[in-house]
This record gives sequence, structure tokens and C-alpha cells, in this order.
Amino acid sequence: IMTDNVSILFNGETVFFQEIEVLKFRDKEWKKTLDFVVNFKDKEYKVRCEVAKNNRTLPKDLAKLAKDIEIEVRINVAGNTNSPAEALEKLAHDSCDQVRQAVAGNTGASKEVLSILARDKNRYIRNAVAYNDNIYLENLEILYKDISEFVRFKVASNKKATTKILLKLSEDIDENVRLAVAENPNTSPSILAKLAEDNVPFVRVAVAGNTNTSSETLVLLRRDKDKEVRNSAKLRC
Repeated sequence: IMTDNVSILFNGETVFFQEIEVLKFRDKEWKKTLDFVVNFKDKEYKVRCEVAKNNRTLPKDLAKLAKDIEIEVRINVAGNTNSPAEALEKLAHDSCDQVRQAVAGNTGASKEVLSILARDKNRYIRNAVAYNDNIYLENLEILYKDISEFVRFKVASNKKATTKILLKLSEDIDENVRLAVAENPNTSPSILAKLAEDNVPFVRVAVAGNTNTSSETLVLLRRDKDKEVRNSAKLRC
């Protein structure tokens, strides 16, 4: 297929595509190593977008695309788990919030890059860091003090959260954050005993359902003033 606008060097051979074909290109299974070198005019940025999101695109090419003038291209590089560390670090300082948010959700981002974004002025970006499956303890240490209750909630839900973090969040002003601590499978019996006295019933219900809750705490919850709390505690008998 020939066109004057789009050319891709694949394994040393120049291959020409119509744009619609390139959009499908990333979904094909290639047995050879995918090595993209892209030569486009600005109007073909959609093709560069597809190359940028392809997880078989080589890191060296993703590093080039990280400097692209089109925001959508940089967003795709920022979200690509194959993007090199230096490219993600550069994009973590990008002026576009969407680019930084894509980096924050990238499971291939380093703890250093995530630490930068954990301090970002945009709470949605900090929230994306909190939701990153590969978040590091160092990042949680920053985020558990966040001003956003949504960020603190996600930290409280994280299985990597330490006893120090969970203890602090068990005293959080937001009841949903305390609920997340009560539901966390790594919350200690002593913290759960404290939360068993929480003034919000659904927090106490969560304590009753946590397998780490001690038998002594469950005895107290079976006498709770709230019927749902009592019933939840009795189910643990």
C-alpha cells in the first residue's frame, strides 16, 4: 500500500501505509522485534500517536516521541510501560496535566518519578499515583498526608501501607478514609480495636468483618448499639 504521507522503517525496510492501516498496525502480532522509526509531517500526528502507544515500540524511539509537539502523542508515550526512565522523568514535568497524569498511572514509572508526581499541584495527578498498582512505600509516605480525602482513601486501602500510615489514617477526619483502614487486610488488631469505637456505624461494621479483629474486640461489637454492627460481629462466631 503506497501513500506519499506515511512511511515506517520496519526491520530495516521502508513500509508505506494508509493511515487507516497504521491505526490497526498496533493490534497485529509480530514475531520480529518491532523497531519503529517514524517520518511524518505534522498532519499525520495520529499515526505517531499509534506508534507512541504501541508497547513494542523501542525505548529509543519513545524517547524521541516524548518530545513531540502534539499533546496526544506525549500522553501515549507517558502511558507506555516501555518508555525509558529518562523520558518519563521529562514528561513528569510536562506543562500538560493529562501528560503528567498518564505518567502517574504508568506501572513502569520509577519511585523517583512517582515521588515527583505525588507532590503535583493537581490532585487528580496525585490520585493517579495513589491508584498506581506499582506504587512504592516512599510514595505512600508522601501521599498519606495529602490534603485530598480521595488520595488518603486510596492510600488507606493499599496493602503496602505500613502500620504507621494506617494508624495515622485511622484518626482521619474523613469517615471513608477510616473505613478504608478498617477494611484493609493488613490493619493490626490494635488499630482495629480503636476503630471499633468509631462513631460511624459502617466503620464499626467493617471492623467486625476484618479477619484481623481480635476476639476481645468482637465481643464488644456484639453488644454494639447498632443492630448491623452486632449482626456483623455475630457472623464471626
